Amino acid sequence: MLRWRLLIGMVSIFVLLMAVGGYSIWLIVRLQSDINSILRDNYEAIREAHSIRLEMLRMNVAYLKPKLADTLAVGPDPLETQYEPPLERTLTALRLLTPRENAAEVHKLSDEVSDYLSTLRQILALPPDAQDRYNALRLTLQPKLLGLTETTEEILTSNERQMMDAQTHADTVASDTIKFLIGAMVAAIGAFIYTYYRLGRSLVAPIEDLTRSINAVRDHHFEQSVPVRSNDELGLLAQTFNAMAEELRTYRRDTDETILHLNRSLREAIAAFPYPVMLLDADYEIWVTNEAAESFLSSVDSSASLPPPILERLEQVRANRVDYLPEGPREALLFRVGEREAHYLPRILRIFSPEGDFAGAAVILIDVTRFRWLDDMKTNLISTISHEIKTPLTGIRMILHLLLEKSGGDLTKMQEEMVQAACDDCERLLTTLNSLLELSRMEAGRTQLDLQPVPPRDLLTETRDAFQIHAVGRNITLSVHADDKLPPVLADSGRMIHVIGNFTSNALKFAPEHSTVRLTADRVGNKFVRLSVIDSGPGIPSQFHARIFDKFFRSPGQRVEGVGLGLSIAREVVHAHDGRIGVESVPNVATRFYCELPLAS
Repeated sequence: MLRWRLLIGMVSIFVLLMAVGGYSIWLIVRLQSDINSILRDNYEAIREAHSIRLEMLRMNVAYLKPKLADTLAVGPDPLETQYEPPLERTLTALRLLTPRENAAEVHKLSDEVSDYLSTLRQILALPPDAQDRYNALRLTLQPKLLGLTETTEEILTSNERQMMDAQTHADTVASDTIKFLIGAMVAAIGAFIYTYYRLGRSLVAPIEDLTRSINAVRDHHFEQSVPVRSNDELGLLAQTFNAMAEELRTYRRDTDETILHLNRSLREAIAAFPYPVMLLDADYEIWVTNEAAESFLSSVDSSASLPPPILERLEQVRANRVDYLPEGPREALLFRVGEREAHYLPRILRIFSPEGDFAGAAVILIDVTRFRWLDDMKTNLISTISHEIKTPLTGIRMILHLLLEKSGGDLTKMQEEMVQAACDDCERLLTTLNSLLELSRMEAGRTQLDLQPVPPRDLLTETRDAFQIHAVGRNITLSVHADDKLPPVLADSGRMIHVIGNFTSNALKFAPEHSTVRLTADRVGNKFVRLSVIDSGPGIPSQFHARIFDKFFRSPGQRVEGVGLGLSIAREVVHAHDGRIGVESVPNVATRFYCELPLAS
């Protein structure tokens, strides 16, 4: 129905405009045609009348001489060939161009021209001695010429009057056209006002109601409804909007109940945690906590926001887009809670919006004070025991070496073999003790690193040179693959060569003969360089990858020397460099041990 209203209003205005335009064009075309016809005919008639007067003047000049002999000398030939034909053509044209009401003037002019030519022929027929007769005929030609001129003037005046009448008619038609166009414009304005008023009532008012209702719904006023004013498309739209608002009201009630239930469940779940739990928004404002978190924040005098150490790690999580999930109690943060020192291991998990943007984070603080204390006790115990054992072990080692050198006398073959076995066991025990002491120092954070910019290729080359003899003895090729254009890494050369050397030593133990062990360096992202050692040995089953860097761990089935401390020490060294360590292995295909070091920049 609304479509038909719009169509009828637009068609009415279109028809009115077409009628006004068509009629105006018809008037203008007709006026132009009439004016052109009148002007063209009258202009031709005036021109022909002037031509008659001009021809008569030329003829008088040629024939009307003072002496008859001079006139007779011109002869009748010019009259018949030169002057009469133009006059006949001009008179014929005047008869065709002159309207019927002016035909008498043209007929009169034609008679006067004929009479004038007849008199002129009489003169040409006179004998040469009839000068007096010639003078008398010349006197009769003057009034005839004057009458002919007056008749011509009448014809000119008549044509000029007709041109003026045509101008007056054109002015009248133009005035009527202007009046008609003004009337048509007034009618068009009236039709437009009427159509606008009708369409305004049919369209604008319902749309304004719908706009107000949409703004109210946008402000969560779902009880808003649109009045139904008609049964057309806008009425159907209003009904649909009201139905949608009703559904939104129902949905909001259900959603509010669901949110309340979820919020209550969430708070109950968070409250059940024995550790401090805090939910933050994108601006790091705390909006959900449990009792343990409130107690913790109050104890560290930071009830309004998170403590600075946690905020620093939260910024890292947001910048790196990786959750913060520390591995052990050594990465715990120290806080003074009341009168005691407590170690909390923070775990920060990102929260995303439906669009995938950062919307906040969940912070869980796990109290690892007891674990840290036990770990410190273990480290100190190992360090103390290792140190206490190392002193007598050094003495025993010296005695065994003196016995092997036979400083106290000769030994039997059996005695020498027994002393050699004891010496080897002593060396292995001393190596283990040194490893335990080194690991204890690194876990306690007492190891100092000499960090310098080092080209990655240099680390790999020095490691290859150190193990080249051992590799040749096992018929294994050591190859270095590193681009000289790689940026330098920030590292302690001696300790990193020890780490890569540990990877290389293990690779040489398990790589088959006549194979190749590859030492590679590759760029990883914009901040790290990965140093890898790759061999084609039996590999490590995937279920042991997570434990391969634990202390004293040995993969089942391995029959090699050592107590399983080398990779643990390597992990501590890499972590001290703020780097990452890992393993990738496909059994019987390839095994890669790698560490990633930060760039020197």
